Amino acid sequence: MASLITLILSSQGYTVINAADGPEALEKARGQNPDLVLLDVMLPRMDGYKVARILKFDENYQHIPIIMLTAKIREEDMATGLEMGASEYLTKPFDPNVLLARVRERLEKKRLKKQERQNAAPAPDSEIPVRPKLKDIPIPLKTPPKDADADEWDN
Repeated sequence: MASLITLILSSQGYTVINAADGPEALEKARGQNPDLVLLDVMLPRMDGYKVARILKFDENYQHIPIIMLTAKIREEDMATGLEMGASEYLTKPFDPNVLLARVRERLEKKRLKKQERQNAAPAPDSEIPVRPKLKDIPIPLKTPPKDADADEWDN
């Protein structure tokens, strides 16, 4: 199955990195910081749920979209996958066109989020307007009488 998925993705210009088990998938994701992780739930040594959860709890990798592609078709399995951090949950057998569409969608969403973060980045310190501190704002403690001398109330 992995070779079929590799063929489908690489034929569309994607670079694919394969892993044989959960720990290797985690190691490669951390070492190569991919744009997207396509993950099976049923992996040897560490299941895909755990790999997804570890990546999503790490602030260095939580931005990586995860698509789970698995033979686990029960609603509870899908809910668990999404709770563990998967952006998408696809079941086998899968339609290659659906897989490619989801990959494109997730990569585009990631690109747009990155662009939004860059556009929302604060200006250099010299251009950030400084708001006055509360202690710098005069707040009258009581209202002066209409006939009071203004100088008496400046303190």
